[in-house]
Amino acid sequence: MNYNSLSRMAFSSIKSKKAALLLVLGLVALAAGSAQAAVYTWTGDETATGNDYADWNYDNNWGGTAPTFVNTDDIKIAGTATLDQYIRTHRTIRSLEFTSSNTGATQIGFIAANGADRDLTFSADTGNSSLTVDASASGDKTLGSFEGSVTPGEVVLLSNLDVTHNGTGNLTFACEIRGAGNLNVAGSGTTVFSGTNTYTGNTTVDGALTLSEAAQLAFTIGTNGVNNALSGSGAVSLDGDFLLDLTGAGRTLGDSWQIVDVDTLMETFGATFSLASTAGSFTETNGVWSISENGAGYEFSENTGLLTVVTVLPAAHWMSGEWGIGWRFRADDKTQIANWDVDTLVSQVKSIPGVNHVIFNLSDAAHGDAYIAPHSVLTAINPGSTPDNDRDLFMEMAQGFQTNGIKVIAYVAAQGPAMLKHGAEAAYDSVEVSSNVYTSVAMDNWSNYVYGAYNIGDFADEREMYKRAFGEVILDEYAARYGRLIDGWWFDNGAVENFDAELLFAIAKQYNPNCVVSTSAELSLQSDYLSGHPTPLASYPANDLINLPMLTAIEAAPDGYLYKGTQPNLGHMFMALGTAWNSGAIVWPLDQAADWMTRCLNAGGSWTWNVDLTDADSILRADSATFLTDLIAERAALAVSNVASPIFSQDTYDGGNAKLGVAYTGSLAGSATDADGDTVTYAIAPGGPDWLVASTNGTLSGTPYNTWDLGTNRFTLVAADGKGRIDLAELEIYVTDESGSDIPHFQISFDNLRGNLSDGTIHGLPISDPNVSITKATNGNDVVYSLSIINQDLDNGGTFTDSLSWDIRVAGFSNRTYNVNSNDSSVTLGSSVPVGTINNEFGISGGDNSFINPGESVQFSVENIVLTADAGFSTQFDGFSGLWGTKGTYIYGEGASGLESQVTTNNGALTFVTNTVLVVTSTSISERIRDLDGSFTVLAAVPAVTNASFTIIQDGGQDYPGMTYTRVITPGAYLIETSTNLITSSWILRSVGPAESDLTIVSGPVDNADGTETLSFRLNQGLDANSSLFIRINGTE
Repeated sequence: MNYNSLSRMAFSSIKSKKAALLLVLGLVALAAGSAQAAVYTWTGDETATGNDYADWNYDNNWGGTAPTFVNTDDIKIAGTATLDQYIRTHRTIRSLEFTSSNTGATQIGFIAANGADRDLTFSADTGNSSLTVDASASGDKTLGSFEGSVTPGEVVLLSNLDVTHNGTGNLTFACEIRGAGNLNVAGSGTTVFSGTNTYTGNTTVDGALTLSEAAQLAFTIGTNGVNNALSGSGAVSLDGDFLLDLTGAGRTLGDSWQIVDVDTLMETFGATFSLASTAGSFTETNGVWSISENGAGYEFSENTGLLTVVTVLPAAHWMSGEWGIGWRFRADDKTQIANWDVDTLVSQVKSIPGVNHVIFNLSDAAHGDAYIAPHSVLTAINPGSTPDNDRDLFMEMAQGFQTNGIKVIAYVAAQGPAMLKHGAEAAYDSVEVSSNVYTSVAMDNWSNYVYGAYNIGDFADEREMYKRAFGEVILDEYAARYGRLIDGWWFDNGAVENFDAELLFAIAKQYNPNCVVSTSAELSLQSDYLSGHPTPLASYPANDLINLPMLTAIEAAPDGYLYKGTQPNLGHMFMALGTAWNSGAIVWPLDQAADWMTRCLNAGGSWTWNVDLTDADSILRADSATFLTDLIAERAALAVSNVASPIFSQDTYDGGNAKLGVAYTGSLAGSATDADGDTVTYAIAPGGPDWLVASTNGTLSGTPYNTWDLGTNRFTLVAADGKGRIDLAELEIYVTDESGSDIPHFQISFDNLRGNLSDGTIHGLPISDPNVSITKATNGNDVVYSLSIINQDLDNGGTFTDSLSWDIRVAGFSNRTYNVNSNDSSVTLGSSVPVGTINNEFGISGGDNSFINPGESVQFSVENIVLTADAGFSTQFDGFSGLWGTKGTYIYGEGASGLESQVTTNNGALTFVTNTVLVVTSTSISERIRDLDGSFTVLAAVPAVTNASFTIIQDGGQDYPGMTYTRVITPGAYLIETSTNLITSSWILRSVGPAESDLTIVSGPVDNADGTETLSFRLNQGLDANSSLFIRINGTE
């Protein structure tokens, strides 16, 4: 027998034993709780004595005893004289009857002696309340204020109200009727509504009802078919207004609501009838009323009485052509959260003209382990992760902005307290213990909670369980609490391994179906708008031309919407104002900011500025606020003074042919014009081959050196007018070898190779593709990743029978044990560096099994390259093209035409041993390798191997730096070029000899007798602190 059965038996036994007692007690309670209905008849008239003779409060007006005014009181108005009565205090009754002896015009005013309004509430102890005008009663009956009253009272419906009017005059509600009750009108007389009624119940007319001019009936529209309505079998004259609340209305095409039942009613829409919503007015054409709201087009037809959704706008329609501001509250700074003055910030933002929305964080920046609002679970298990004293700063902020007409987008780091992206080293309470292992009590507490609430056996792995828990436990509570206070969500940590977008989107829209959602993973089938995240700020400032394609893509898209399948994603640019998110000096020139922002908004896109705050004053940082104010004026001036952008005469220019190793020249002069007469300057946007440079007057120059430059080279040209407006075009130059014939080549890339081998990508194909394989094994003291891609047309021969396979070896050393599986490894590398695959990353580790520490190294190499292709084709490994650290730092990357080493104060140093070996040495901070990228070139013939062209960025603070360069060629001549700005400056050619003014050969070139040669050189002058010098070394045979 189960527990429920036992419970039912026990209850049944108890109930049978006490049945008689319960019956007696029930009868006593019923007798004690029932109130007898009381009938009170008005006997007073206007000839009575007293200072306020018509007041309902006076006993003399009721035959000696005034009503008690409760929900059992039945009021009868008798007497043949014309009566003007007053309700001087709020009164409640069950019913009101104008009896047959009430033959004069009667007004009941709801107004105190001082002019304040008073209410008459209809509330019945059982059943409906009633208002009756008897058949023999004559004269108009009016409820509401007398003529000249300034503040009429209200009729309040706590119960349904049955109005039966059989008298000869009109029964008029000259005041607002409010409440949730239904109102039923019957009888032979005419009932008139002349107030701005707001009651939300149904109105049923089986008699006659007139909605007078300037009067109102209100309707609340919900999901499809859910609304209060006007129905019945009587006659209605509609000369006033319908007010529709569409806030919660459905927005699916074809949704409909029967507002007026025209099939059974005899309705007349008068000349003064109108329709409005709580947000705006409808427009009318031939009896059809239309409005766009909630991202949908609604139509009401007088012929059918139906309100229908006839068009559906994209969910992010309210962002289109609009801009906003975003910032970060430090959720782990309890003082900031406790002391923040909401009204001050709301007032400041409201004072900036044109701000449509704000984006601010619910979680702490990109971390998901601290929040600016309490949470039932998190506050209990990790009290420090939510505000002290349970202050809900997010709620206060959202209410403040929405009240002032500014929409709210919530930023959330969706990796959650499990820190699925950043790990324990980034947790708000992380500590590094003596064993050099990062720990976080908060992460452990969350893990313990999740394991107690969920069954790990129900999930593919632990990460999937954490992702589900974040949505169902954390996001669901917040989304339910804030509901429609959140107009949109911006989910960070957007990679699929970090959160379940489909689950989070569904939860967000459950509590506000009209909210918009986006992820930092950009275009998706579920997103409503693009996150707008620029290229990482550690590499380029937000205003760099590398981000220009974001803008031009929005301009090229219909109405600013980019599509993934049929899902419209509104183009949105989320631009940091400073050198870093939420901080740093402003990097945007005012004219560029005005131009880019205006172009984005004019194209239908949306723009958000990320700004910094000043904690002490609860305001935007002063220079940020000033910039935004100046930006508005600049946009206005720009609209007048710079109405035209420069325009290229062609979309694509043919730059002719270039030869490998031979200087190329050309010119863009005159290819673009500006209608304003502004001087046009030229540049080449980053992202293409880097051997070609353009001077501002349009002169083109450069020398292609590398085999991967062979074939068609495409460059993005930029024409600028000096006032922030630009135009883009494409330049094509075809590169051949020195004999004039080209060498066919096809580049195959691998990227994002992860330690768990679950989501590597080769040639754009994911590991889930049956033609892609990535496995991991040990080989001696090394870890070897074996990669292959099959069934491809790598040689462009027209058949998909080609394949390419290779190994990436991570060098290890002896006297170690190995335990390799898909998720973890204790393999040790280099001479002293242990390696694991913690957090889905190459665990290039120090003593803490997490990091490569300063001074330690790790080596990657490529071997066993096997190409299956048409006869005569072979392949070369072009080099490792990307190496990312755990802190999101770009340790190593590839230039447009070759290997590029970037050395900054935040990254490790690099040494290239051969073109298939990469050695990483950490010089200043602990790092773990997260992603490893690389590429091959498939060649029709094996050419002589030339050196790779690469760039070294040497940051300041070091006098007379020396560099060593090694290449896999026989001894030859070197060309060394320098520049102080990688993007915009021209390279200066240095003909290096034994001693030059600025560069000196220290040694070499020296043949190393191993297929390589080495050249060492140094600068003859020091570098200023925080300065940069770019050096490019080109070797020729």
